Amino acid sequence: MNIVCVTSDPFFSQELVMQLSPSDHKLDLYTNGLTALSSATESPPDIILIDNECESINSVILINLISRDSKFSRTDIHYLSNRISDPESFKKQHEVKKIWQKPLNATSIINYLK
Repeated sequence: MNIVCVTSDPFFSQELVMQLSPSDHKLDLYTNGLTALSSATESPPDIILIDNECESINSVILINLISRDSKFSRTDIHYLSNRISDPESFKKQHEVKKIWQKPLNATSIINYLK
């Protein structure tokens, strides 16, 4: 499985790398949302995890750019946030598969990805 993660949280990034590296997953980490978008466009991932605190672009704008691009039609978008008051509405409006509430439980996310 190809996974792209856009986050500025070094602890979460480290946990993903340590837990997913022995598996069959390919993991690309980015802090910069625009760089992640550019790289992911070349080879769309299966899952993209987007933190509400990514750099260089508003995370919701990044989600919208990805969800509206046909190249990502098979990519599941996951949002890492503590700012969503109505998760179900947000998921429908922005075509997000799953919202992970902060503070993040890295183990839950990793178990989901495995």
